[in-house]
This record gives sequence, structure tokens and C-alpha cells, in this order.
Amino acid sequence: MKSNKNECLRWLTGTDALGRRVQPVSRFNDKQAGVFYFLWTGQHGSAAFDNSVLDIHTQRNDRGGEDVHHYWGKPLFGYYDSGDPWVFRKHLEMLTTAGVDYLVFDTTNSYYYEEVCRNIFPVALELLNDGWDIPRFVFDTNCRSSETVAGIYRAYYDPDTPNGKRFAPLWYRHPDRNGRNAEGKPWIIAKNNETGENEKYNYDALPKEIRDYFYLRESAWFEEDKVPYAFATDVDSPSVHEGMLSVSVAQHTSGAFSDSVFEEGARDKNRGRGYSAADKKNDAARIAEGSCFQEEWQRALDNAAVDNVFLTSWNEWVAQKQPFGLNGRSCCYFVDQYNTEFSRDIEPADNELGDNYYMQMLINIRKFKCADGVEPAVPACSADIRGGADSWKNATAYWSFAGDGANRDYKSANYALPPYRQAGAVNDVTCVRVACDKEFVYVRTECGNDISPQTSCGKHLNVHILREDGAAFTVNAQARGNTATVTETTVAERTAGLAERVLEKNALSFRIPREVLGLSGNEVRFSFKVTDGLAKEELGLKCYAQGKSVPVGRLYYAFRCKLD
Repeated sequence: MKSNKNECLRWLTGTDALGRRVQPVSRFNDKQAGVFYFLWTGQHGSAAFDNSVLDIHTQRNDRGGEDVHHYWGKPLFGYYDSGDPWVFRKHLEMLTTAGVDYLVFDTTNSYYYEEVCRNIFPVALELLNDGWDIPRFVFDTNCRSSETVAGIYRAYYDPDTPNGKRFAPLWYRHPDRNGRNAEGKPWIIAKNNETGENEKYNYDALPKEIRDYFYLRESAWFEEDKVPYAFATDVDSPSVHEGMLSVSVAQHTSGAFSDSVFEEGARDKNRGRGYSAADKKNDAARIAEGSCFQEEWQRALDNAAVDNVFLTSWNEWVAQKQPFGLNGRSCCYFVDQYNTEFSRDIEPADNELGDNYYMQMLINIRKFKCADGVEPAVPACSADIRGGADSWKNATAYWSFAGDGANRDYKSANYALPPYRQAGAVNDVTCVRVACDKEFVYVRTECGNDISPQTSCGKHLNVHILREDGAAFTVNAQARGNTATVTETTVAERTAGLAERVLEKNALSFRIPREVLGLSGNEVRFSFKVTDGLAKEELGLKCYAQGKSVPVGRLYYAFRCKLD
């Protein structure tokens, strides 16, 4: 059993709301994937408006909302403040699970959000110290770049400061092409092509001490092709920049996403979520599937020169309402985000998009990084469920993110709303061990606390098993003595049989007859997840936001076993 917890993520499986399938893989290559990540919700005044509930007349003409941040829709985690450590922990779990290697923090407008970073960086360190290979961090600077880089360096990087020493493990240090960054310096994105009186804002104007500390990928926006080793941020016609390619959900090619709704005859001037290059049109029927995002992904998958994709974006969510009539427009307008169709966030939403784009990203990252598509399998073995932890040393270990089911209590980015307060899971599952022999399937759930399985409504510690043919079973931890009920939940509930059950202080083990689960033959294949604080009918979007789910969301872990 390997110590790297990320190893178990290759066993992920599951099906999204559109029937798209996540497949287990044997191993991954060294290709890289990063996402654009925003730290700004709640940091520039209250984001009190949501375009998804405002009428178009108000969006176009209400002067009272000018310069105020408007949401394009509601995030699954609510109108959260970027400094909420509960949300950031969820984000890191989801992004690590998806195979994301780095986060690019948007500090292009010179704000580098020290209060937010003070809240969220300790969460990242905690997960890193717990053995998870979380995405590492990069800062993207553009406006007054040299000043911003200098401020970031002093706040987080300077190795002679406590923060510099503490946060050093969080930085993205990947070696680049052609032997660049062989030293493993932290990446920085900065502007270096200013001229005239603005030359003082170039990266090269910084003190040598700072320039020597970082590995520079230049910010050139739409002039990337003129700058060697520019950071790939072009979105209109993506091209490969020294192995890097921009992959975006949608593109505001007219200069403002709202033009496609507000301006006459301009619907197809922007490329929304349902855009396709095949007909050069936006089709609302293609929004859910993410046709534009998939075509962007396909460019990366089909091009052998691409070894690093930059995804735009994870969680921007808001855009400032621009003043009436500015830049020759006939009304107010929104640039980077506008509504469900004309927006570009991947993070799950509390609307018809749900987690479609998260699952789409995860599936494509796995295709991009898959070095071997052969499904892994483990040899058969038995476990003595009364023998304690030593009896499970040959079982397969599936790890969980400790603390992701904790209580939530933090302010909203919408100051008119009360803080988000939510009770967490009772049991913090940290590891699930699974084994199989000719007669039984063995499952052991280990927790970071003393287990409390006895609850009402079937809403606490449960094991869910999904057979290859779609038959579903729940092994309910709520039981008396040493017997648990196995319920088939495929269509209508029925009792399929019984399982032996042993409760230790912080572990709960089951021995389930294979015949109860309908598993026969010498090759056993099923998927499973463990939940706490969730009923069996809640195995969907609620698995991200409530209770505890191992693995996260609608994902399952696959178990493949070959018997002699």
C-alpha cells in the first residue's frame, strides 16, 4: 500500500447528470493542468445582485447598480466570501480529486487579497501535511506588475520572513520546457512589455533579489505569440505557447458577454457555453453539455505539443456592471460574466448546470493525463473484521480528505445575507479499506473521531455499493449488535440480506456475503462510496455541500479484484 494518498484517485469512477462516464486508470503521465482561481468575492464591497433573478430591463438600465458586482448565477456553496476556509477546503478537495496541478490567482488588478490568503493558506498547508498532493499556487499580475510582484513577494514569499518559510511548500515549481526552471523556482506571471513612463512597472524593473527568486512566464494577454514563454491566456484563437494551451469555457469575443443579449443582432458575436465552431452559433440546447468547452479541450487532446493546459476559469462568478453608454454601448453592460449561457466558471452552480462542468473538466483532465487506460485490479484477500487494524494490511486503501465535513460558519459575500452556518458530518471518515475473497466483500471505514453510527432517518454513516449493471445497495451502519441490513435501492427498496458488523472506537467493519450483492465469478467489479449525514436519495449535488462523502460529490471509488 503506497503512502501517497493521491494514488487512490486513479480508481475514481462515476457518471454525471448527462451520462458522461469517469473511468479508472492505471497511471498518469506528467502533463500539467491549471485553473484560473479568483480571490475577490466579498472583497470589493457587497455583491448584492444576481443577474439570474433580475429582469433584463433592470440589468440594462438600472443606474443604481453601476460599478457593483453582479453574480451571473448562484454558486452551489452559496454567495460565499472568498475568505471562507470551509469553501476553500472544499475547492481544494474537488480540484485535487480532478487532477489539477496548480491554481493561478487573479491579481491582475494589483489587489493581492492578504486577508483572504491569511485565511485560506493554512487550509492548504493542512491538507499538504496530511499527505495530499494539492494544486500549488501561482500569482498572475498585470496592472502595475512590478509593484504587485514586490507586494506579493514581501507578503508571502520572502524567505527571510516567517510567512516565506511557512508558505514555501505551496508554490508551483514545475520545471518548464528546454531545461528552464530546472532549479524549481516558484512561478510568477508578470508583465514585461510596458514602454515609456510605464517601464517602471515591468518585471525587469524589480530588484535583482526578487527577479532571481521567481521563474517568470510573461503576461502578454493577446500578444503572446510575440513573447517567448508567455503565459497562455489568449481565448479567441488559442495557440500553443511552449507547450501551454489556454482552454476556456466560453469567450467574450465582442469585448463584453452581455452584448449577446443586450445589443441587437449580436447574439453570436460572443462564444457562450453552447457555442460550436461547426456552425459558429450559440445554441442554448448545447449549454448543459458544454460544447464550447469540449471543443477547446479537444484541441489540447489532439495536439501532441501540448503538455500544460490552463483552464479559464473556476470561480470568478461576478462582474462589475459597467456604466450606461460607456464605450459606445446603448446601455449598461457586463464584460467577463453575464448569465448562465455567457459565463465561464467551472465550479458547480445551484442551477441547471449543477456539476456538469466540474465533471467535464475531471473527465478531460484524466484523458489528458492518462498514460495507461488499463483498469487496475488487486488480488483477492480476506480480512478478519474482529481482528483490528492489522487484519486489513492487505486490503486496498481509499483515502478521504480529513475535515471536509466540518461545521461551516462564515460571512456571505452578500452583506445583506446572514452568515453561512451549517452543521457538518458526525463522523469524519478518513480512510476506507476494501477486500474480497470467494465468499465475502470486506469494508472497513476509519474515522478521525469516535464513531457514532446510531442516528435516525438513515442519514449517517452508510456504505453505498453500485454493481456494474447499475444495481445499487446500501449497508446501513445504524444497526444493533453485530448485524447490519443490506438494502437494495435500485428501484424500490428491498432487503437483500444481512452483513456482519463490528464497531471499534474509530472504525466500523463489515463482512458482506457476495451473494447478497449479486457478485459472482472470479472477477469482482463494483463501485462504492461512504457517506455521513446524507440519505441514500441525496447521492448527487448534496454530496458536495452537505455532510461527508468519500469520494467527493457524485463520484465513486472503483474496486476491481481477480480471484485465483
